[in-house]
Amino acid sequence: MKPEEIYDAWKKRKSEIQISPGFSERVMNQIDYYEQQRSTRLFSREFFAALISHRFAKPALIAGSLVIGICRILFVIRFSF
Repeated sequence: MKPEEIYDAWKKRKSEIQISPGFSERVMNQIDYYEQQRSTRLFSREFFAALISHRFAKPALIAGSLVIGICRILFVIRFSF
């Protein structure tokens, strides 16, 4: 057999796929499950919005970011020489 004939036979065999019954229902169930898991993550947008809405949360986040930034700058300066 020529390579083209082998490839055409393989392509024809692979194109005759039978989808099992209930396939679309299983896919939609998995999508629903994924969306539920995604919305219940610990660090979601809603979590951060609720966190920042507290009175002392925003200054604490800014202070923490400032400390991390200063540490990073000191680390770069210390190990760059």
